[in-house]
Amino acid sequence: MRLRAYVNNVSLLSGLAQTSASVASPCYLHFTPTTLRLISPAGQYGVQIWATLDVEAVFSNYRIESHHDNEIIVEVSADSLARVLRSASGALEVMLRLGKREKDPLLSWSIAMTSQSLSLIHISEPTRLRRI
Repeated sequence: MRLRAYVNNVSLLSGLAQTSASVASPCYLHFTPTTLRLISPAGQYGVQIWATLDVEAVFSNYRIESHHDNEIIVEVSADSLARVLRSASGALEVMLRLGKREKDPLLSWSIAMTSQSLSLIHISEPTRLRRI
């Protein structure tokens, strides 16, 4: 299973993640070869979020491979996702990658910021894979 992409539209993803964090946590990211779906189940007020985005609207150099028709569903904390994307605001480059630490899957974010010298921030978020 492989997933790697550069995020071109951080503000769009950040807005969706912040909205999702205000509704419920966790949220689900469903990656397919052509779309990204963000799904937040009903929270305490019965509101849920279903958003579908074209991959080209959000990512560049997007690569996905899996044994399940090249679809990957991950469960993440909506608060953590919003926090990571807030940190990436104004970044030169943001890369998302699905990896492993031992046997546990991780969504890994590499964020290149501008400053006196170029700094690279690496954030790894524990991730639960969902089988489809």
